[in-house]
Amino acid sequence: MKYYTGYKKQLDKNIHKLSAERKMDFAIEACETLFPEYEKFEAIYNWGNSKVLEDGINYCNNNRTLENIDAQKIEVLIKEIDEVIPHMDDFGSLQGSFAMNAGVVLLSTLKFMLERQDHYISTIGSYMHETIDFKVRSQNEDLDEEDIENH
Repeated sequence: MKYYTGYKKQLDKNIHKLSAERKMDFAIEACETLFPEYEKFEAIYNWGNSKVLEDGINYCNNNRTLENIDAQKIEVLIKEIDEVIPHMDDFGSLQGSFAMNAGVVLLSTLKFMLERQDHYISTIGSYMHETIDFKVRSQNEDLDEEDIENH
């Protein structure tokens, strides 16, 4: 946990130094990285709608400069995406967690576009860290926290 705490402090310290466009680059890269996890979840559980997430990611990519964004369109996307994010009460698997993280990262990106608040970028970093941590732990159960941080 101490490694995560250090990561989080460093992330929060450095986020404000980035331009809005660089923050969007980070957020979109996270969305694109986690999207295949949502697709895997959808294939395994026959639940969800990856097209909705894909539409959200495309909107973010097409508006990464944050010029002329359509707040109403973003609100519609947020509502649609929220409806297809798996809840851990229903899908408590590791893949369900990865799919949930993909959705939350995209929601945070869209909310950042509307509000331009750095805590959304911090949230994205936290969910990426969590996903990587869970993936490494699931593939290497005998690793301790320090081993995982060095992985």
